[in-house]
Amino acid sequence: MYGYLGKMLFIDLVYELTVNTLGAAGEIPCNASMDRAYDQCVLSEIGDALQVKLATAAIAAASQATASQQNKA
Repeated sequence: MYGYLGKMLFIDLVYELTVNTLGAAGEIPCNASMDRAYDQCVLSEIGDALQVKLATAAIAAASQATASQQNKA
């Protein structure tokens, strides 16, 4: 889910991890520091990918604007 607010783009991510144990592992204890480290890793990778896509889109938009101005001249 995403939405525009001014010039910022906010993206809300929801994901769930499961362990493939077929129910034989029993309870897996919660580890808050490991959870935060995983979240940071995932969000960092997503952020990096979005930065590349947004930069590419900005370059393409600037190129189109330049071409449009040259065509008008």
